[in-house]
Amino acid sequence: MELVKASEFGLEEKQGKSIELSFSPKVSEKESLTLIYNQLIKEEISPSLCAKANDLRKKLVKVRTGIAKIHTAEKAVALSYGRFVDALKNKHTLSVTQMEDKLKEIVDYYDNLEKERIEKLTTSREVELMPYLDFELIPSNLGEMESQVFENYFNGVRLAHKAKIEAEAKAEAERLALIEKERLEKIEQEKERKRIEAENLKLKREAEERERKILEEKLAEQKKAEAERLERERLAEIERKKQAAILEAQKKEAARKARIEAEKQAKIQAELEAKAEAERKAKEQIEAELKAKAEAERLERVRIAKEKEAELQKGDAEKFKTLVSDLENLKTKYTFDSELNKKKMSDTAILIDKIINHIK
Repeated sequence: MELVKASEFGLEEKQGKSIELSFSPKVSEKESLTLIYNQLIKEEISPSLCAKANDLRKKLVKVRTGIAKIHTAEKAVALSYGRFVDALKNKHTLSVTQMEDKLKEIVDYYDNLEKERIEKLTTSREVELMPYLDFELIPSNLGEMESQVFENYFNGVRLAHKAKIEAEAKAEAERLALIEKERLEKIEQEKERKRIEAENLKLKREAEERERKILEEKLAEQKKAEAERLERERLAEIERKKQAAILEAQKKEAARKARIEAEKQAKIQAELEAKAEAERKAKEQIEAELKAKAEAERLERVRIAKEKEAELQKGDAEKFKTLVSDLENLKTKYTFDSELNKKKMSDTAILIDKIINHIK
């Protein structure tokens, strides 16, 4: 276990011993319980061990809470000691601080007079500069300037302000002149716009007149083209009717020839069907004869096979009885102790009975 040294916390050995002494009763109790703990954790788990462990745990809780109470009491003493030291320090340093502050006022007397003079001079010079300079642009060290330096600075600012006023007046005059120039230019632009509008209106009317004449010419051409189209359609209709009459005559002739050809093909088809029917009947008769012959041969083979099987069964009857007996003996041949294997053997006996019933 790591040692806790009083010297590491700025305490003398005697002070540390005094504090450790207050913890010693609980430390001794903890050490004796530790010996019991080291022995207890080596034992096997059992109900009695659980009871002993619970009893030991309760004792350790009392030790831990007892140590916590000692800690609280000792720390309260330490805190009271610290607050007492702070009170003594404040009591004895307050008068010293007051004397220091009074002496500093005496030491700084002439410096404070100079600061007051500079502050008054700064305020006075700021008032002089305000009509000519924005407040945020006024220097902060006006009170520290020599009189001649400030005079030169003041004159410069005033001249700059005057120049700024003149420049602004000139700029305003130029702005007004520019506005007047723009006004006159707008008047001229408006006159030009109206002239262009009149010119555009004239051109528009002339264009509309040209479009009207072109439209009239197009309408005349369309009427002529429509008349020509109607004439072409009339001639085409005459030609269509002529061709339709020719086509109708050709259709009638083709229908007559087709009818004659169909009658001819129907006669040929009837002859072919009659021939095919005769051939089909002859084929069916041959197939029936072959089928009857094959069935007779199959029945003969079955009869011979049954006779052979009957002969074979006569020799296997004794062997079959032995097989059934062996299967019956298997149901009681083996015995088992576990319930699982007993269940498996019972299921096996059921399956053996099913096999015997199936093969009998």
